[in-house]
Amino acid sequence: MSLGYCSECGGLSSIDIGGLCPACHKQEMGEADRVFDYLRRCHGSVSVDQIAAVTGVRRPTVMKMLKRGWFLEEFSVTYPCEQCGSLIVDGQLCPYCICDIRQEMKRIGWWTMGKKDADSGRFTQTGLKKQNKGFYSKTKK
Repeated sequence: MSLGYCSECGGLSSIDIGGLCPACHKQEMGEADRVFDYLRRCHGSVSVDQIAAVTGVRRPTVMKMLKRGWFLEEFSVTYPCEQCGSLIVDGQLCPYCICDIRQEMKRIGWWTMGKKDADSGRFTQTGLKKQNKGFYSKTKK
């Protein structure tokens, strides 16, 4: 532990790895216990909003737990896509929004597909195409 400002309450204290003071860490663990108790009782898919409403834990706190990967193994927790709002279980965007973004990037010439990864079977992104004119480079005279 080191001395610093708590990311939750802003108080100066000894800080743990998560950036929280001991009081906020204790509160977070209590909230996590409430969330896990609820998830164990209900079966099937549950949304972040349902968890927040039933347990009383703030939605940003539940999202933080989800982003840390606390629910991935045991439970199916859904949350809205950041672009369209449809419910998803991982990532930030639903497959349809990802596809739309890729198609738009291909259309304007900013997306190239790499080789298929042997382990995952997915295509890897090789990067953005360089253009003579555009956002990233100056126009040649």
